[in-house]
Amino acid sequence: MVHQKFNRWTVIGIVLSIKNTYHCMCDCGQTGFIRKFDLINNKSTQCSSCSAKINGRKGLDAQIKPNLYIVSCGDYIKIGSTDNIIKRINNMKVGNPYPIVLEYHGIGFGYMEPKLHTLYAEYHHQGEWFLRSPRDILTSAAFISLTTTK
Repeated sequence: MVHQKFNRWTVIGIVLSIKNTYHCMCDCGQTGFIRKFDLINNKSTQCSSCSAKINGRKGLDAQIKPNLYIVSCGDYIKIGSTDNIIKRINNMKVGNPYPIVLEYHGIGFGYMEPKLHTLYAEYHHQGEWFLRSPRDILTSAAFISLTTTK
């Protein structure tokens, strides 16, 4: 199957450590490990980046949910959006031995997520996690309440 093409994927090698899995390259140049079943049955036709472009999803804006949340965990805060805050916090607790504290939950303020990520950019740690800073939760809550337009 090496060098064989399946939609946008081209098989470039065999993954010996994972049964029936191939190392593939998308037409855009990204690579991934794809199961033989998924290639043959058109379950995987391209990389996630190409799929996002075709389906109109572009980065963070595509992931924004209607409600904004800010949680804290030790020296970090997480700024995100969700449509189910209880489920989201429970998911964050899985595999995390430290307490997750809901600091803010703004119904209908999900669109503020990228603005707050920009506000906290200098404190960015990883993903949606930021180091606590002088501009902390109260500053964020004030920023949200003062910014009423999308």
